[in-house]
Amino acid sequence: MCGIAGVWSTNSLNRDRFVSALKSMYHRGPDNLGTWFSMDGNVGLGHTRLAIIDLEESGNQPMTSNSGRYVLTFNGEIYNYKELRNELSQLNPNIIFSSSSDTEILLYVIEYFGVIEGIKKLNGMFAAGLWDKSDKNMYLFRDRSGEKPLYYGHINSVLYFASELKFFNKLGADLRLSPEGVNMFFAQGNIPAPFSIYKNIFKALPAQIMTFKNFDSSSSTTYWELPSNPDINLNISFESASKDFENLFLQSVSEQMVSDVSLGAFLSGGIDSSAVVAAMQEVSENKAQTHSIGFAEDDYDESHAAREIANHLKTDHHEFQFTAKDALAVIPKLNQVYCEPFADSSQIPTFFLCQETKKSVTVALSGDGGDELFGGYNRYILFNRFQKLITNCPMPLRLVLGKILILASRNNISLAFFDFFATKLLNLQFSSEKLEKISIALMQSSITEMYYVLLQQWNQSNWPLIDQASIDVQTIYSELNSTSIDSFEDMRFHDYKNYLPNDILVKVDRAAMANSLETRVPFLDARLIEFAFSLPPNYLIKGNQGKLLIRKFLEKRVPKSILDQPKSGFGVPIEHWLRGPLRLWAESLLFENQDDSNIFDHAVIQKKWMEHMNSTQNWHHHLWSVLMLKSWSKDNNINLIF
Repeated sequence: MCGIAGVWSTNSLNRDRFVSALKSMYHRGPDNLGTWFSMDGNVGLGHTRLAIIDLEESGNQPMTSNSGRYVLTFNGEIYNYKELRNELSQLNPNIIFSSSSDTEILLYVIEYFGVIEGIKKLNGMFAAGLWDKSDKNMYLFRDRSGEKPLYYGHINSVLYFASELKFFNKLGADLRLSPEGVNMFFAQGNIPAPFSIYKNIFKALPAQIMTFKNFDSSSSTTYWELPSNPDINLNISFESASKDFENLFLQSVSEQMVSDVSLGAFLSGGIDSSAVVAAMQEVSENKAQTHSIGFAEDDYDESHAAREIANHLKTDHHEFQFTAKDALAVIPKLNQVYCEPFADSSQIPTFFLCQETKKSVTVALSGDGGDELFGGYNRYILFNRFQKLITNCPMPLRLVLGKILILASRNNISLAFFDFFATKLLNLQFSSEKLEKISIALMQSSITEMYYVLLQQWNQSNWPLIDQASIDVQTIYSELNSTSIDSFEDMRFHDYKNYLPNDILVKVDRAAMANSLETRVPFLDARLIEFAFSLPPNYLIKGNQGKLLIRKFLEKRVPKSILDQPKSGFGVPIEHWLRGPLRLWAESLLFENQDDSNIFDHAVIQKKWMEHMNSTQNWHHHLWSVLMLKSWSKDNNINLIF
């Protein structure tokens, strides 16, 4: 993994300023800082390198193609680069490679097959900028799932692109707050592509190739598309599907373990990370290094499950205890780690885990993606089981049931009873907040509306922005998503398109790269993605269990007693910390300086804070998003004004 950047201007670039801006991403690649400038000085490409494959200088970037036509700055890994290298050698037995890097292979692939057809051949995680000296075109492209970040902006006849917004800030680009970005941030705690926090800076979409010509002309194409209504393979048996999954998954893990530096894995004790580690142990002769964290709060601590898995698989296990004191040390760093507001509070332990993991390895495999691909989220299981009951239930009765469940979520005795019931009968764990969300979703008129209630943090009934600063986010969702949601399979498709790239992958990439740690995600192998979305729904979920194929894979490798333990997710006790060790920090941000009243409805925020402090409600997700935006604007000296 690395940091990439580029500028294309009508005037000659200030090279010293370009290099200074590039250094703002040094954490993404501390092994080398490289630049390339065109003969006229109008085009500049930059690269900060974290050397993983081919540690020699021959792997440094920006890299020029053998013909001299293309110059590339590339972030990521191409897992099938050896296969592509063999294909190139067969096409031209006289070809001479000057390095063992996947970057050189990519340049050759583009020269032999063209930009679009060449990129289609890649299986990996990547974001890149490619300058074509011959046609004077700049190409920007990103991997299928959006693992690697790519921001760009066409401002005042200058094209900018980079892995992080810090580069734009350092170059002094004309940056203005985006109303769409801010409103979407409060809707879902992150800012989905193509939006960013700035109105004139955008994110490339997954699987997108953009071609920029002559500053005022650009085009875009998608080189791969996950169909919203995929062809389901109804002829495959479950046993055959299990065997196919096993082969594809082991192949993916094996390819993603290729590294010239130390490699390990994150291990939470859940299904997905356990499958990754089990596969690592199987395909490698070396003992896997695994890394997990635990919490002092029992409700959040799942380190015992990770420990059991590690002991059974005989890994070299590293376990770290995470406390409120550690959180206080991490929080001031968040607005440099995440270059735009980001409000998934599990970002805090994720950063800590990456920080500690980096002390023993430089590459870590992750279990992300398993839920979206193979049906793991509670909402999938609940909708699959109760969809007919919900849709056939008369609306007045659903309203009554929803209100009853809301009251239950606010009563400790009722909540304990419901949690006991859910754990025993559904093998699911529910916090008061999750139960309240389910209650509100139950009261919606369509499955699409139910899904967005489950997705969103703030909603229109308690919006934190004043009317003049508010945008109906449903209109934005309608523009981003052209398909309706009628089943858990549709939810899964939308989660792959939105929640996975804009939350999960952002959280892990930024936390890891802030610590110069490369993360890899075996579940997001291109072949596994297409395989997963070709499966019949009953091969994903049955009764109270999801991820049937992953469970089948693990049954031969891990004791069933460990796998059947309920999981609550990678959460942190923010709700308690806000009432305790984080209270002074939070109150100073929320209430000491309210000169942002031109966008915030402080009465709504004050009410939420008081209810949370009195423990009458749990509003930690809502409050955390306000805190993240306010702290981001303060740390980056950005006025919260549209």
